[in-house]
Amino acid sequence: SRRKENTFPTSMESITTSMDSIKRVAEGLASLLALFFICKIWQKRKREGRCRLSEPNGSWPIVGHLDLLTGTTPLYRTIAALSEKHGPLFSLQLGQMHAIVVSSMDLAKECFTVNDRAFAGRPQLEGWKHLAYDHAMFSFSPYGPYFCELHKIVATEQLSSQQFELLKHIRVDEVGFLMRRLYGSCRNHEPVEMKQHLTCMALNIILRMIPGKWYFDLDGEGKDLVKLWMSLPI
Repeated sequence: SRRKENTFPTSMESITTSMDSIKRVAEGLASLLALFFICKIWQKRKREGRCRLSEPNGSWPIVGHLDLLTGTTPLYRTIAALSEKHGPLFSLQLGQMHAIVVSSMDLAKECFTVNDRAFAGRPQLEGWKHLAYDHAMFSFSPYGPYFCELHKIVATEQLSSQQFELLKHIRVDEVGFLMRRLYGSCRNHEPVEMKQHLTCMALNIILRMIPGKWYFDLDGEGKDLVKLWMSLPI
């Protein structure tokens, strides 16, 4: 009887602790749901009065249409199928952000020539503030005097036709290196996956022309890096 008296309070305490934990989890989930619906209402009011673009069905909470873009089908084929269904201009929800998909040459010309300033801006996210040196990196800097100066330097010094011609030897070296590797594989009767070789060559050309270093090879770690690059949805 003493054992029963001792175990009964312990059991009650464990049940009370479990109920408290469940209550806290329920309160946390309720708070998250309330915050989610508040954000959705705020976004809906913010978009009121704007031009609403066509949008595919099946948008999930939080993730949006990301599930449509992640799969075995290549990304460009998924976008092409959505474009055939929803027209040359439609919207995708990527998480909490909306992206515009343009698949018409005339509309793309309107975006990048007539309205290029409107599309040159980039959102100043808190993550890029810390990872991109307070938006100092060219790819993440917002449109302004700093961006225009960087764009001028890149266009005239780094990617100009004269500079491109001066770096012709890099492209020749990489093509020659690729031919030697293919010749060696052919002599040894080894199977060759051309996609990996061409990706490796393209990455080495880009990296040697811009930062001036040679990184990728198909031996050891370089092979894994090339596979990782090829798996990116770009």
